[in-house]
Amino acid sequence: MNTALADGFGFAVEWNDTLVTGAWSNAGVSEQTLGDNGNLQTVRASLSTGTAARRFLRLRVTPPP
Repeated sequence: MNTALADGFGFAVEWNDTLVTGAWSNAGVSEQTLGDNGNLQTVRASLSTGTAARRFLRLRVTPPP
């Protein structure tokens, strides 16, 4: 993953309560790096459960500009 970061790829955890297109958000997501050995970075993303009956999560990967 460090190579991907160095190459300019972006990574974002996003959530949505309805799966409606365009309603994904990263508000309230907190990230903590648990380990990094130079080749592999382990990150924990946390988010509250909210008040909806469901909460969907995804990892959005964006290519370098």
